[in-house]
Amino acid sequence: MNPGTTHTYSVDHTQTAAPEFELSDADAQMVVSSGDGVFLCKNEPCLNVHIINYEAYVNQYKKGAIANSKRCDFVLYDQEKQHFLIAELTHCMQNSLTRAVSEKHPETKEEYAMLKFQDTITSLCTVEKMRAFIMEYTTKSCVFACRLIETGTCDFAVNAMANFLKPVQVIGTIIRSDFLSISGINFRYVRCIYPDPYVFCD
Repeated sequence: MNPGTTHTYSVDHTQTAAPEFELSDADAQMVVSSGDGVFLCKNEPCLNVHIINYEAYVNQYKKGAIANSKRCDFVLYDQEKQHFLIAELTHCMQNSLTRAVSEKHPETKEEYAMLKFQDTITSLCTVEKMRAFIMEYTTKSCVFACRLIETGTCDFAVNAMANFLKPVQVIGTIIRSDFLSISGINFRYVRCIYPDPYVFCD
């Protein structure tokens, strides 16, 4: 890039007020058809929910602190100022939730998600206007959303029939009573094992 030129960063963004919707991080579209997602959201008040592909946005940066930070998949927030979510999505076998992600990452899937939450929130809060924006919300949550599969592949098309015929034992939705305090903001931690949903309430 020549000196003095600027780079335009795009934001992959969509909006929905549907009473129920699903998200996937492995599809060109963030909002996917019912049954195809990793993260199920119940939105019975039909709040106007904005969804940003945060990981894709950060991946555009080639240098600087934000480029070197860990990043979650999505940021969700509603226009009604009720819910602000940082969401990390994954699909894996059930035993992968309690074992190391890789030799490079000795943490479990959930522990590694915690590191992503911390870096994502810290990066967002370095911008004072963004920090003030987050503070306006009644409920602030870090959501670990997981869809369990039974084999070593993450190809839903290959495993769809097997998963239908032999349902995986799910852990369920867990909301921890303690908070993650990051950058002076308290976030509750929510674990959603598909098909257990995150519930938007007014």
